[in-house]
Amino acid sequence: MNRSRRAGAGLVAALAVFGLAGCAELAASGGPANPTSTPPASPAQSESAKPSTAAKPKPNPKPADTAARKCRAGDVQAKVTQGESTEQFRYYTTIVVEPVGSTPCTLVGASELALFTFGDDPIEFNQVGDSDGAPYPAFTLTADAPGVMSIEYQSASAEGELPGDCHAEVGFVKVQLPGDTDWVDVVPGGDDAPLAPVCSAVETSPWFTPG
Repeated sequence: MNRSRRAGAGLVAALAVFGLAGCAELAASGGPANPTSTPPASPAQSESAKPSTAAKPKPNPKPADTAARKCRAGDVQAKVTQGESTEQFRYYTTIVVEPVGSTPCTLVGASELALFTFGDDPIEFNQVGDSDGAPYPAFTLTADAPGVMSIEYQSASAEGELPGDCHAEVGFVKVQLPGDTDWVDVVPGGDDAPLAPVCSAVETSPWFTPG
């Protein structure tokens, strides 16, 4: 029994000496002395570690706006919609412009109004901008996206009377598109007269498209 134990101990000692000799031999040859060192990268890993020389993908640029040209008088036709009045005789209506050709154009900003009597005499009035001050973006005028300008003013006194400074007869309306020098005739859209009597400053919005 003691003999077998001694033999096993001798075998273990021999293996230990053999292992130490092998490590010393490996170190002397310049090889790694630590057997747990990280193995070298594979060819695939080495290639992936190199910086790529290929161009990085770029996002597609925004398509150029084919309707960069602003709308002019010859590009549109205009009509005034049938307005509505509140119980306090506050009158609301809109002017709508639509394209007449196939060339697209953009519409942005506010327009100037001109009012005339049935005798074609100009009517003097004050035009003021939209009171909410909200920005209105440019848009491309199409048949599906017409331009709309809202109009609001007092068409009579709160008692329903027409003060002496009211313009009771508004026969014709013209509108000048932003940046243009020509005028567009506005066609009535359901009334004999395109607008109700004007008894206050006329408040107008910049052009916008519904939706």
